[in-house]
Amino acid sequence: MSDTENTTIRTVALRRQDRAVVDEAWIEQMLETAPYATIGMNGEDFPHINLNVFYYDRVERAIYFHTAKEGATRMRVGHGTKVTFTVSSMGRLLPAKTATQMSVEYRSVMVQGEISIVDDANLSQVKMSRFVGKYFPHLKAGSDYEVISMEEISSITVYRIAIAAWVGKRKKERDDFPGAFLFSQRNLLKE
Repeated sequence: MSDTENTTIRTVALRRQDRAVVDEAWIEQMLETAPYATIGMNGEDFPHINLNVFYYDRVERAIYFHTAKEGATRMRVGHGTKVTFTVSSMGRLLPAKTATQMSVEYRSVMVQGEISIVDDANLSQVKMSRFVGKYFPHLKAGSDYEVISMEEISSITVYRIAIAAWVGKRKKERDDFPGAFLFSQRNLLKE
């Protein structure tokens, strides 16, 4: 796919339409800033889940990540393999009078697409450079660390997820929601 090709992405249907976010700018912002993702694909006896860091390419509307040259993910990926990719963040816990009404704030994006292995070493090198830039934007290749070599590229597998469908989902309550607190604060409430 060329960097200038415009990709039409359909929206995944949700049961809770009141929580759906179909705003593409919001979805892309979430994909650009999420620290890691869960990638699900078919396994042999059980589904295969890969928790991984990644890079979202806004121009291509595609997701890139890498693993070791050999391993469970590489064994399951062939061109045309369908995957589900999710990112999320948790907000405040929301107490209520009954256990079933207790809830949590959250933001998430679910992507459905097809995964393929990037066979072009030069393209893999470019995507890995962008990947490093996402996580280490303050470091400069060539001065703070060595430029990614073709030898390094040959020791990993770079994957591309072509996005077919996506949807955002969020739950946010008002700032003065009674008793709301962050998960990290739960033990402080006992004191």
